[in-house]
Amino acid sequence: MAKRADKSRGETLNAQQRQFCVEYVVDFNATQAAIRAGYSAKTAGQQGHALLKNPHVQTYLTAVINKRAQRTEITADWVLSSLVDVANRCKQAEPAYVDGAEGIWKFDSSGANRSLELIGKHLRMWVDRSEVVDVTSAKQFAENVLKIVMDEVHDPKTRDAIVARVEALCGA
Repeated sequence: MAKRADKSRGETLNAQQRQFCVEYVVDFNATQAAIRAGYSAKTAGQQGHALLKNPHVQTYLTAVINKRAQRTEITADWVLSSLVDVANRCKQAEPAYVDGAEGIWKFDSSGANRSLELIGKHLRMWVDRSEVVDVTSAKQFAENVLKIVMDEVHDPKTRDAIVARVEALCGA
């Protein structure tokens, strides 16, 4: 059983929860971090998930991540700058010597593409997402349009044609 946090010293996490945070920043895998912190392997997945939702754990985890960033001097700016350097180096054409003869130019397109892809993701130039459409409100909108058509259009032929077209659009 985990030792309780010492509230008299202002602690909000026990030693095992603090160790989970230290282990989590190793690989950002909550299940493995929970196991390494001493939680049961059987319940590590649930424990890790619950710990990540705990506001005190989140606060401590942020502090651990920030402390590591200061210690290593690796920041988002450094990573982005390094990616730009890699992309620029990969885009430089350099002569390659084949059988002692110069003339073929070497260009690392995969390195440049990967660096630019990561930069684009950072800048949110393309985001993987699926769009959710509220079908209920679209159906309600179509029904409201049909009500207006029924009330306002007095010519039966025109009214029937409009209703048929709206129903066709709605897949009715």
